[in-house]
Amino acid sequence: MSNNIRSDGMITAAGKGQGCVSSREKFSLFKPLRAMRENGSCFDCPNLRPTWASVTYGIFLCLDCSASHRRMGVHLTFVRSVDLDEWTQRQIDAMRLGGNGAARAFFSEAWLH
Repeated sequence: MSNNIRSDGMITAAGKGQGCVSSREKFSLFKPLRAMRENGSCFDCPNLRPTWASVTYGIFLCLDCSASHRRMGVHLTFVRSVDLDEWTQRQIDAMRLGGNGAARAFFSEAWLH
């Protein structure tokens, strides 16, 4: 059986034997992350209320900037829709550990050295 087919026959995006969190759980986990002031605007531009994210960097992006990240390739930045795509717990944990504020601080520090 494929790693992307659950026992109930539904197809999942998780793969590699992982399972995705339910939509209800995903929304409840993302709600406080999206409510944080630092995540209220796109990481790459000033657009408000981003609905996409780069799991690789733990940042929230607007639709336009998510397209730019997608063009870079999944080997550089893995982009997901916060609302439309399925998420694994590990991916959500990456977003919880990251965030636009933490990423801005990291990249600011990296550019200073």
